[in-house]
Amino acid sequence: MKMPTVAGVRMPGIIAAGVQVPQDDFNDVWRGFQAFVASGGVPHPFDATQQWDGDAYVRDTDLAAQALAEAKKLALHRVDAFHAEIVQSLVDNPTQVEKDTWALKLETADAIAAGAALSTAGEQFVTAAGLHDEAARQSWAQAVLVNAAAYARVVGLAERLRDNARTAIRAARDEADIAAILTAQRQSAEKTAAALQR
Repeated sequence: MKMPTVAGVRMPGIIAAGVQVPQDDFNDVWRGFQAFVASGGVPHPFDATQQWDGDAYVRDTDLAAQALAEAKKLALHRVDAFHAEIVQSLVDNPTQVEKDTWALKLETADAIAAGAALSTAGEQFVTAAGLHDEAARQSWAQAVLVNAAAYARVVGLAERLRDNARTAIRAARDEADIAAILTAQRQSAEKTAAALQR
């Protein structure tokens, strides 16, 4: 027995011949569907791009384009969220308070390394940090510059991975392409993260 039925994903029941049929043992169509499944029948998976034309399900190109556009939009959000997550994890999840000092630290470290005068804020920062002699300041400045270079490398690699994934998603032809792109992005990011942590 062949039954043109789509199994419902986000709803209780099924869609049969284009009509939603609730899970109701008193409903003839529902009972027919249960018999169909019991006899080994396999319903089609739910596909919002399919429309019942009175005889069969046919692909609606407008609905398909809308569904693909929505899938791309969601995938781009996932890529951005994953990018932020991977960068945070690779730089040891700094607090916002710590991040807020990075510009001042880098400016001050650059000035110390170049033997230039410190800004008022930079002088206040190193004094408050207990860096009173030149050797301590030079050592601190070198550590800041090394960390800044490492951070720039991490962010640069993560940006490249994110941009590659975003470009691929925009060019995807279907949701299977999008799923493969997201999987590839995660694998590339994990491989890159492992290499950076060595």
